[in-house]
Amino acid sequence: MALINGTAGNDNLFGGTEIDSIYGDAGSDIIFGRGGGDLLDGEAGNDVIKGGAGDDTIYGGTGNDRLKGATGVDGIFGEGGDDRLLGGDGADSLFGGAGIDVVAGGGAADRLYGDTGNDRLFGGAGNDFVFGGDNADLVNGGLGEDQLFGGAGDDLLKGGDNDDVLAGLADDDSLFGGDGSDDLYGGLGDDVLFGETGIDRLIGGSGADTLFGGAGSDFLSGVGGADRLFGGLDADAIEGGLGSDLLKGGDGDDTLRGDADSDLLFGGNDDDQIFGGAGDDTLFGGASQLGAFGDDLFGGTGNDRLFNESGGAFMNGDEGDDLLVGGDDGETLLGGADNDLLKGRGGDDNITGGAGRDVMFGGSGDDDFGFGAGDSGAGGDRDVIADFESGADTIQLFAIDADTTTGGDQAFTFITGSFSAAGQLRVVDDGGRFIVQADVDGDATADLEILVFGDEPVEADFVL
Repeated sequence: MALINGTAGNDNLFGGTEIDSIYGDAGSDIIFGRGGGDLLDGEAGNDVIKGGAGDDTIYGGTGNDRLKGATGVDGIFGEGGDDRLLGGDGADSLFGGAGIDVVAGGGAADRLYGDTGNDRLFGGAGNDFVFGGDNADLVNGGLGEDQLFGGAGDDLLKGGDNDDVLAGLADDDSLFGGDGSDDLYGGLGDDVLFGETGIDRLIGGSGADTLFGGAGSDFLSGVGGADRLFGGLDADAIEGGLGSDLLKGGDGDDTLRGDADSDLLFGGNDDDQIFGGAGDDTLFGGASQLGAFGDDLFGGTGNDRLFNESGGAFMNGDEGDDLLVGGDDGETLLGGADNDLLKGRGGDDNITGGAGRDVMFGGSGDDDFGFGAGDSGAGGDRDVIADFESGADTIQLFAIDADTTTGGDQAFTFITGSFSAAGQLRVVDDGGRFIVQADVDGDATADLEILVFGDEPVEADFVL
């Protein structure tokens, strides 16, 4: 074992084939360890150090140093200054230290740490672990299945090829998954995540994040903050999480969930399922590729607005005072609980207001207005059909037991005069508008009423 010390000047120091300890002292030194597991320390000055064969430990010291490990499992420490570290062929550990460093891992499974400073780290080939540390770093995994971490500062992380894990951690980071099926985690701060190709998982974390799924069937979750999530080309699953979020499905059969707060959700192309969740949400169904099939829209709790572009959609306002607007083809509209406004527009629609005082527009086409038990009250609690067309539209009451005094499920009997028994149904002209009335308990008073504008409903317009 040899001990070699440099001088205060610029030295050229070379080890032998055994285990050497070489110290450069002051000056800009050139140090080569050659064979053996060497300890190489440049100390002060701008040094160039190469380890050679064996498992070497290399310290740059103060100054702007160039450090290379070559073969073996090396530990390389830049320490102070703006250093360049290259690991070589073995599974190396590289630490940039203070200063603005460039750290590259080489051909094996390396561990890279930028520490402080605005560092650039490149994993290279192999399955690498790369940690940027403090300040704004560039972290590039390269080939292999890499684990990349930004640390403090506004970092840029690039996964490269294969299946990578990227985590921005603190501050406002930008993450690019690259090829392969990647996991991206924004962490703290307002982050931007790009899944790119492959089946990716994108998790925004806290902060107002922006997520792009790209190609592949991706999973996107905003978690906390007011996030923007864009699904991309294939069938994606998108969750807004906490905060008022924007969700867009893009191409493919997507599933969108707004979750908490007041969200804005766009299904995009193909046949999507869209759930508003809690809060006052706005949902847009988008265009279907199959005509007869469309999007499924569920408002959830809150006062929601649901809009559909293509036909075949199923729209459910659920709880709250909701607005449902269908497209130009036939849809199924269900208001759910509370007081809803439902508009079928074009096509043959199936419209059910549900509980609460609802207002329904069929629009053009042959529309069916459905009612169940408790869906419509009397007087000020009655539902409204705003544009009834006799001979085209129907009022469907078959889901209601017409006679509550008799066991079983009875059908209504249409009459033209006064009530005389339970189970009777009539239409009353109310000065240019019409009131459908039903007596289900035989007390000669209306227990159910529907206010109808447009044509007077006749017996053939009812499904009893």
